[in-house]
Amino acid sequence: MQRSPEITYDDGYTEVPDETAYVPFLHLVATAGLAYDRAHLDYMTEGKLEIKRTQRDAGDGVTWHAARKRPIMPFMPVLVPEAVGVKQQSRRA
Repeated sequence: MQRSPEITYDDGYTEVPDETAYVPFLHLVATAGLAYDRAHLDYMTEGKLEIKRTQRDAGDGVTWHAARKRPIMPFMPVLVPEAVGVKQQSRRA
């Protein structure tokens, strides 16, 4: 499969036994799948996109081009708290 650089898509899915799940387990696996989808959609819609648009005359018309850097970076850096009980290593220059 050849990927198209002009298209942004998410290639992922959850693998859960929804064919054999019954209430309340069916509710649990369905909720997990929706949470997975929501996290990916939030990542793509709330990310920091750097888009460069150009416009050029081309014969009898105009050529437009839009380029995005990949991957989509989080808008704000994720803050990771220090782990409790983990000894921090000292940095030496």
